[in-house]
Amino acid sequence: MAVLFATDFSDRSISALREAARQAQARDAELILVNTLDELRAQSVWTSLFEDLESLREHMLGERLEHLESFYNEHVDAPTRDALSATFRVMSGRAGDNILKLADELDVQLIVVGSSGKGQAMATLLGSVSNDLVRQSHRPVMVVPGHEDGARTPAGPILVPVDFSAVGIALLKHAHVLAERDGTKLLVVHSIGSAPARMDRAFSVDPGAIDRAVALQRQGLEQIIDSLGIADAVSILQVEIGDAHSVIRDAAKEHSARLIVIGSHGHRGIQRLMLGNTAERVLREVPCPVLVLRETLEDDSPHHDLLG
Repeated sequence: MAVLFATDFSDRSISALREAARQAQARDAELILVNTLDELRAQSVWTSLFEDLESLREHMLGERLEHLESFYNEHVDAPTRDALSATFRVMSGRAGDNILKLADELDVQLIVVGSSGKGQAMATLLGSVSNDLVRQSHRPVMVVPGHEDGARTPAGPILVPVDFSAVGIALLKHAHVLAERDGTKLLVVHSIGSAPARMDRAFSVDPGAIDRAVALQRQGLEQIIDSLGIADAVSILQVEIGDAHSVIRDAAKEHSARLIVIGSHGHRGIQRLMLGNTAERVLREVPCPVLVLRETLEDDSPHHDLLG
């Protein structure tokens, strides 16, 4: 078992490194640290200054590998390092493709990456690459927001946004497994969406009807939670009116969520809670790590057990 962490060495990726180490330790898994070096092009002005491009490449890879090990040793505390088995890989080429290929080769449980970064051009990884991983990986991807001071993950509950689809129920099951492993509680959030624009001009809506609709949704979620036998793990159940990403963001901030577990797509009706657009907006706006699941939500997926 292994957790793969990809970095560009920016200060804002320190939080992601620490979270990756925590995840590896919790899973009793190997931690694989990866950095990508741009391909050297023979026609480049810079490479034209060197006659032996292969020797230059080997030198750059060696320097980058030393930097990767130093980055790990500097920002992960000694007790955690002592408890982990860590390996270091530096590859050349397109970052997203390299990460996905290596994850498949090593059959990793989890990919961890930062959501933004300020690394050098030759080492740029975060930002667009995290989006590529979320869109393309069939493995769980955890995206950790960057903090200038490398702040650690909050110690609050695990937030899971759910609807009434099979995907929503699968998310709830997976979040419960993680909560039990981490000894924490679940914050279950449901959005019934915002009212259509200018609706008040066309219809007269009874405020009591809105309250009854919210109560009905809450009752349905309570029944699902009870049927799964996880009521004791749910400390907070919120049903809110508003756009899904805003409801998720506000709940995460209010309750200092330690993690958000979300699907990259889901129900396509009025309650568009777990669609790709929502997941991507959540990734940009929340202050805590986000675990994005796709194929792992399906019981017959070959990677269904990767969260263990």
